[in-house]
Amino acid sequence: MSGDAFSAAELWRAPNLVSLLRVPLAIAFPFAARSAPAAILVLGLAGATDVLDGLLARRLGAVTALGAVIDPVADKLFALSAMGSLVMLHKLPWWGVPALLARELLEAPLLVWSLQRRLHGDRAPVLGSNVAGKLATVAQSAALLAAIAAPWALAPALVVAAGSAVVAGVIYWKRELRRARSTMEALDCAGTARGK
Repeated sequence: MSGDAFSAAELWRAPNLVSLLRVPLAIAFPFAARSAPAAILVLGLAGATDVLDGLLARRLGAVTALGAVIDPVADKLFALSAMGSLVMLHKLPWWGVPALLARELLEAPLLVWSLQRRLHGDRAPVLGSNVAGKLATVAQSAALLAAIAAPWALAPALVVAAGSAVVAGVIYWKRELRRARSTMEALDCAGTARGK
């Protein structure tokens, strides 16, 4: 992924278009949620687009700064739609929402900070995914699936989802703080070199 600013041309790359498919799926989920098979189908399609966009981006060499923003935003829109629908249908308890949103709550300040830096000309990379984040996404999807089709498994699934989300959030924070420290050290070295 380059350090360049966002480009409108990036929007039309295949991985980004696949990520954007989660937006109509987020709109469809509330309508599908009343039927377990329909809800599972929509959840499965959203999961498939999440896997496919990353595979396409890597295989086609189309990892972009805009894609690094579109993918998590599409994920969050779908997750909020699914959670809201399931809470309204009394399939997900209210306490399940913060459990499922733990990673998003931890990552939101980092995403805003990273985007703000980029929009002000900083060539800092946008947050990218990692294994812990992918595992947290899988745990979140499993908890949603449990809410739809296996209510007996919902409480343990929510605990696993919350735990994996916290681990992923802490890893994102550590990585980004390390990057910020490296950037500041590089700027200090450059300033010291110019001052001589």
